[in-house]
Amino acid sequence: MFSRHALRLPLAGLFAASVLALAACGGGGGDDAPPEPGDQAVAKVQERTIWASDVKREAVAQGLIGEGEPLDVTSALFRRVLDEVIDQKLLAHEAERRGLDNSPLAERRLHILESLVLDPSRRLVLVQIDGEERLLLLGEGSFVSVTPSIPAEAQP
Repeated sequence: MFSRHALRLPLAGLFAASVLALAACGGGGGDDAPPEPGDQAVAKVQERTIWASDVKREAVAQGLIGEGEPLDVTSALFRRVLDEVIDQKLLAHEAERRGLDNSPLAERRLHILESLVLDPSRRLVLVQIDGEERLLLLGEGSFVSVTPSIPAEAQP
């Protein structure tokens, strides 16, 4: 059985969260003009608008709803996914502020090796940070290190 070790957000944890958030935030949102006719602004993060369509796109990407299904902006599911989108935008903004989005050092220090979707709201991600591999459980707006660090050279 795996022991669970909570990741602290020192530099390596911030790198992991930032790169994952940058990957998750690609495309959509951020303009003052609605991306779709009749779209509704639902939040603003660092002067960038988050639209209802951004939240719906994230819900579809997570497998929470189907491509053509509606997502009611008053539902608990919408609020939960909106919170996740806000978290992603905040992490991405902080990563950009620190220059991690274009940092060769961050790219050398962190690599996403594999990703496995467990269910619509959780996934396992194997990352390599400073030569050590960690298995992360991501979901519900949080992440947990499932394994202690494993030196990469110890891998078969």
